Amino acid sequence: MTTTQSAQAFIRALKAPSDPPEAGGLPKIDIARRAWDDNTFYVPNKAEAIVDWLLTRLLKDKSKARDVNPILDARYWNLLSDILLSSDLTNTRGIKAWLVPILNRVPVAPVIVAFFSLLQADSPNTSLELFGPVCQCLSVIWPLSVPKFTPETLLECLGAALTFASTCEISLSGPEAGTGQHATRVVRLIVSSYRSSLANASNKKKLYSAFLKTHLLPWLRCVYLKAGPSDFDQGLKTDVFSAGIETVFNLDILRQAGELYCDNALKEALARATSGTAQETLSVIPRLLQAFVHAIKRHRGALFSQGSHQAPADTARQVQASGMAFFSLCNSLLGSSDDNLQSWQMRIDLLSVVQAENLYYTEDEPAAGVLRQSGKLAMDALKQAWQKEHAERTQKALDVLAALVRIDYDLMSPTLPTILPRLAMVPQGGLSVLTYLGLVLDHHAKIRSMLPFMLQLLDAFSTPWLQNTEELPRTVYQLASSGPLLFPTFLDRLAKAVHTYLTPGQLAETADAILEKLRTAYDEFTEAQAQAAADFGDGSRKKRKKDRRESLPATGQADPDWAAVKFSLLSQVVVLCLTSLPLHTVLDDVRQNVQHAIREAITAILPTAVTSACRGEERRHTWAAQLVGAAALRVHYSLVTARRIQFDSLCDKNLRSVMLDAVKSEETMPQLSLEMYRTLLNEVDRETCDSSDVFDSMITRAERYQHGGGWNGRSHSLDVDANHSQLPVALLHLIFERWLPLLDARASPDQLKRLAKLTLSSSSKDAVHNVIRGTTHELTASIVLTRALHNAQLWELHRLRDTILAEVHGRTATLDSDDLQNLLSGPKRAMKQVASSEVTESTAPFEFLLYAPSEYLLRGSRTDFLRRALSADAIVGRPIRSGASPESRPLLIVREFIRRTLLYHGNVEHQGSKEYVHHLIDTPLTPSESLSDTQQRLVEVTVDLVGLHISFFLKSAKKGEDELIAGLIRTLGESFTADSSKANRTLIPRHCLLRFLDIVTSDYNLTDFSEELRNTLLRLHEQIRTTTLPFMLRLASNDDVKSSDQENDDMLNIWSHVLAFRRWLRLDLSDSPVFGGKLIGRLISDADVLHQRSALYVHVLAVLLQETHLSAPTNRNLHLDCVVAAYVTFSRKCDANTLSAIHLHLSTVCKGFASADFGYVLDTIYNALSNPGNFSTQDMDSLVRLSYVLMMSAPEGTLKANQSHTVRCLNLFAHRKQFTTVPSLRREVMEFVSRNTNDRPALIRETDLSSVWSLMGTLLAGTDSHDETTDPAVFQQVVGTVSALVRLRRDLVLLTLPHLGMVLRLLILSLRSLRPQLGKKQSKLVTDTLPQWIEPGAPLGAEDSKALARLMTTLTTKTLVRTHGTSAQEQKPESLARPFSKHAAYVLTAYIQAMNDPLCFMSAPIRRELQPGLFALCDMMGEHDRDAMMVTLDAGGKATLKALWREYEKQRYVGKG
Repeated sequence: MTTTQSAQAFIRALKAPSDPPEAGGLPKIDIARRAWDDNTFYVPNKAEAIVDWLLTRLLKDKSKARDVNPILDARYWNLLSDILLSSDLTNTRGIKAWLVPILNRVPVAPVIVAFFSLLQADSPNTSLELFGPVCQCLSVIWPLSVPKFTPETLLECLGAALTFASTCEISLSGPEAGTGQHATRVVRLIVSSYRSSLANASNKKKLYSAFLKTHLLPWLRCVYLKAGPSDFDQGLKTDVFSAGIETVFNLDILRQAGELYCDNALKEALARATSGTAQETLSVIPRLLQAFVHAIKRHRGALFSQGSHQAPADTARQVQASGMAFFSLCNSLLGSSDDNLQSWQMRIDLLSVVQAENLYYTEDEPAAGVLRQSGKLAMDALKQAWQKEHAERTQKALDVLAALVRIDYDLMSPTLPTILPRLAMVPQGGLSVLTYLGLVLDHHAKIRSMLPFMLQLLDAFSTPWLQNTEELPRTVYQLASSGPLLFPTFLDRLAKAVHTYLTPGQLAETADAILEKLRTAYDEFTEAQAQAAADFGDGSRKKRKKDRRESLPATGQADPDWAAVKFSLLSQVVVLCLTSLPLHTVLDDVRQNVQHAIREAITAILPTAVTSACRGEERRHTWAAQLVGAAALRVHYSLVTARRIQFDSLCDKNLRSVMLDAVKSEETMPQLSLEMYRTLLNEVDRETCDSSDVFDSMITRAERYQHGGGWNGRSHSLDVDANHSQLPVALLHLIFERWLPLLDARASPDQLKRLAKLTLSSSSKDAVHNVIRGTTHELTASIVLTRALHNAQLWELHRLRDTILAEVHGRTATLDSDDLQNLLSGPKRAMKQVASSEVTESTAPFEFLLYAPSEYLLRGSRTDFLRRALSADAIVGRPIRSGASPESRPLLIVREFIRRTLLYHGNVEHQGSKEYVHHLIDTPLTPSESLSDTQQRLVEVTVDLVGLHISFFLKSAKKGEDELIAGLIRTLGESFTADSSKANRTLIPRHCLLRFLDIVTSDYNLTDFSEELRNTLLRLHEQIRTTTLPFMLRLASNDDVKSSDQENDDMLNIWSHVLAFRRWLRLDLSDSPVFGGKLIGRLISDADVLHQRSALYVHVLAVLLQETHLSAPTNRNLHLDCVVAAYVTFSRKCDANTLSAIHLHLSTVCKGFASADFGYVLDTIYNALSNPGNFSTQDMDSLVRLSYVLMMSAPEGTLKANQSHTVRCLNLFAHRKQFTTVPSLRREVMEFVSRNTNDRPALIRETDLSSVWSLMGTLLAGTDSHDETTDPAVFQQVVGTVSALVRLRRDLVLLTLPHLGMVLRLLILSLRSLRPQLGKKQSKLVTDTLPQWIEPGAPLGAEDSKALARLMTTLTTKTLVRTHGTSAQEQKPESLARPFSKHAAYVLTAYIQAMNDPLCFMSAPIRRELQPGLFALCDMMGEHDRDAMMVTLDAGGKATLKALWREYEKQRYVGKG
């Protein structure tokens, strides 16, 4: 074309007024692209000419229609990017030399503004795709053009970018080719430039006005958007927020804002934003408040006067007043609507900022009014707290109240009498209400005002408050009883607070006050009951009830039901407070007066309340009387069983008789029945009541349990069910959790037999299922009885235990009629079908026996039960012999009992053992991915049983009795061969064969057996090898093995056992094929296999290890290198469970290595570690891990190789920075050192200790770079290593005590935390002294301090040294206390230094846990060293040491008592 024939024609074409320059020709962009791509086409300053044209075109045509606008044309940006990022060899000038003049003529800012504006109408995907070349262009252009931009221009660019981001809601992260990240880079580039320009701008007020007027809403939307998970995205969101905050809250704006530094323009702008987009604005408001507070604190020196007459506290007050003024503005934006949950959450966040920044002070009345307004909204929201549909709002309101309590309790203290009654009806307490109640309780405990709080708590159950719910009394009773004020968690805290914080002077007054509340409540009930009886004495019962409901509210008279509810609820708090009174803190006369007052009050209530509740006539209709009676009995029982009260029972003979008659009646309320039974059992225990009738009645009620019923453990819920189905569960819980010893001592044989039958009738299957899965929060009979069986107390009760075992013996007696050999060897036609009921009846007693400790069964009983269990196994397994599959769970129960009994006996000899083993092997379970847990456990138990019999048969064969084991070997071989030819293979025969091979190769030698048995073993080997070898050949040569086929795992596992068996048989090894290398190659190349079949790694490595044993000595090193390489490769792809399996197999096989082979492996590992080459960090981790795994399982005769490897590795770790700076590698190195010092301390030598101390010092040394997260495991491992050296190698530590002291100093200093709100330089002074693995924002915790204290106390513990050739009898236990006493002062100095450092601190939990260790150091030093140390300390250090020594003196044992 003519346009590219000469440079002059090309320039004319670009500057032509029309596009394309020639009719029907190429567009200018294509001409420019061809010219740039054509290296043979010469144009002077070609890059400069094209870039000038591109930028001019983008600027001039930015207002054109979208379809012809070059800004949206990717061709322009791609060409510009190629030119700017390429090296123009024809241009000798640098890009800056010619690009800056162009940028001076052609401003880029209008192009960027237009770019973001045009993209808003496009789809997000199209927009993001264009950001790639734009980002590349701006990375070159923007830094060169920014110096010419004014702050107003940059603000306009920022506004355009924010508007685009908020409108299109661009994804700031994601997997889509990094396009989202290109967008974030562009935005961050603009934000960064704007912030730099703003910091140096002189017209900040103008920028502020423009920002509020135009860009505030887009900024709020951008801050509201959820960023992606990457750090880059979070950084962008932080930068955008900081840009807005620096614009709104810079020093110039704060100065002009007024007295409280809250500008009216900002108020109006936020109000407009709230009215338009409330969600975005509300979510940012708490961050705005926090940013404002930080701004005025940062600039407080310039904002507030600093005259000499003004105290520092005045400045703090001004900061607080300004912060609360802004809080008032933010709070006003939330409105007064109580239905918007987001507004509630923002209110909570605002209050959290007030508390965190300490903005409120008591003299600030306007601020107090604003805070109380939030509290009033929360109180109003609690009016309907008892309704479940308002549950979320209730939780938010409680969070608001909790935040106000944290700020200042006095803000809402006058409203507590109103809040508590509303809380009483919250149906689901949750964490919020318990947190609020805990804060209130802690405040009253702190100021020792427990009595007012208890009285307010009791007033919460007054009748007017209860009636506000507009529900019937019975419904209100259920609501309040399950409410937070009576929740066990809160009541436990209340009891502890009363016992701990009630002063002796308040005790008598407290007891009188709460007893008066109880008496008043009971008097109200009796008066209401008498009045109701007087008013409605005529007419039918139903009519009276209806009239009473209608007339009582009108007349204003008391309702007995309401009075009963009040008394029942109030009594629960009263009795808790009475039993928690700290009577041990008062004088005897005060204690006696309190006890007398309690007895007098209860005497006036109990007899009449119980008698009224137990009256025979119309009992079912006296709900109020029975409720009061149950409450009175509950109070009485709690007082009688409370040791501190010393309260004698008030139940006389008449009252006991009345209760005994009442519990037998069906009309008695379940709650009342439970309390009566509890009281009667206590009377039986006191020997004031006959036990026979009480036990008979209670067991009769418990026997009515219906399977499936449950109880939540709260007595009030017993009355919900009209059928009283929960009462039997409650009685069973009462018996087995509290009164089982009493029944064992007093019950008759018949009653114990009934209780034994009840115990055996539990459905433990449902109980275990519910407990494991957590599907129920209720107690059932099965759960209660299962817990009892797990309790050792039951098995110590001789009478009950013997009765239960006798019952089990009787239920299994029918199994004695069946002969095991007949059951197992009878013809199929003689086998009748076993019903499921018969299966359950046969196995249920053995399920119970699984809970019984074997020690409590007599030898004769164990033998009988074992014989019957074998028969039950044969009966349950009858479907096997007919070709059907057995029921898994019954079979598992029986076989698990047989396994445990045989293990306890230690002898598996029994009649029919041969037939029984064949019966076990024939269990038809096929390999499947969907085997249930029960089936998998059945396979394990069955194989264990076969393994026990194999061991017994082999022991017999060693004595010359070959018949049993020979028959079993033939069965295993035939079963394996036949099973391998089937389409549906079974699991048991293969696993049994593998178990046999493991036992015979690990526990026996070939010479232990007769010649005939050896031939049988040889035939078995040939049989297995012939069956397995074809599969292995196909697996190693073809690609037809499916990764999801279970056959791969089994055959590889069997082949590795075949190789081990072959070596054990001492056969010729030369003709054995080698598959290990090929299998590893296939595993590495086949990604599907790697991810779906992790077990293949274990089996392939097992094959490789066995082939290493079988290899010729000349090729042995090559195989060992392959083992190390395979482990490193597998570690890249295996999960933790697979690696554990590999380690277990390596540990087993490694013990059979020759000394030379083991040493060669260790040398190979060390050479790889010292010369890593292309090894990745993960590979280095694997090598270190393999090193200590092998060393922990070293074969005999390798002590020298182990010690040599340990020395070399420790020196390498101490002198190579990589091993202490890379987190994953550091963890493995510490595990290496920890295992050597803890598990093999005798290997440590004096030369090793210097490397250990050097490594510890490097790990604990300060550094200027830190990991992203704190790794407490490093601290724990360092402490564990040093502790092991102190305990086990004291002889070596004695030679290096200064090093030990230095490590202890560094450990103490690593427990420090940065003080809040430090400057950058101040923070760096502290962080540079912390180890790399500690992130300064997440310091170590109390658990780490506790571990260090344990280490320091170990210094005073006497131990024996672990070395080779020295027996314990030749040593005298000693400690390091005396030798280390000279160094203890230097360790204490580190603690004092940390405590007095003005830039850091030690938290209270850390100091508390560290105290025992510090006391141990003080004990070593003595007073003389303390005085010498005191001279060297400054005033702060002396005060710290004095305080520490004072605490040490308090706890020191002085030899008295």
